[in-house]
Amino acid sequence: MDKNADTTSSQQGKLPIETSETFKFVIESLTDGVAIADMTGKLIYINPAAEKIVGMKLLQTWPQEWQKTYGLFMEDMVTPFPQEQYPIVRGMKGEITKGVIIYVKNIHLEKGIFITSSGGPIKDALGNIIGGLAVFVDITQEREREAKFKEKVQIEAKMNTLFLDREEAMKELKKENEELKAKLKDIPAA
Repeated sequence: MDKNADTTSSQQGKLPIETSETFKFVIESLTDGVAIADMTGKLIYINPAAEKIVGMKLLQTWPQEWQKTYGLFMEDMVTPFPQEQYPIVRGMKGEITKGVIIYVKNIHLEKGIFITSSGGPIKDALGNIIGGLAVFVDITQEREREAKFKEKVQIEAKMNTLFLDREEAMKELKKENEELKAKLKDIPAA
């Protein structure tokens, strides 16, 4: 048995990131971004997919630095994302989050992107929380498709309204035309 694979005795209370090569290969093979922080809040690992998504390599930073370092904003693309709402930070508190939308804009990204992130706690063999984990994916293209679809629906609705308004106007004109013809019949010829 591999002595590095035992996380229940001498390594209890520590994140087993470096102790399991299999774990590392699996996480590094994912296409979703993965970020891990220890209980002090220090970001200690991001996989290659995460680096690609946020446009940066791992910078061992603290939660209060993540907003400026990685350029994390609320969905409005302007409001800085509050550190207490990061899925990884909430995970360190034992909370599980799903589908948190974050806008990412930093000097390493050509244009900003939207990600959806889920997070939760990392626990040791005894169930003690020893860190936080966040998994995230780039949803920018999906959001752009949704926006185009909504725009198309709005344009179609306006066109339908204009068509109905035109039909209503034509009915009104036809009615007025009939009324004018009736009035003309009542006027004696000269």
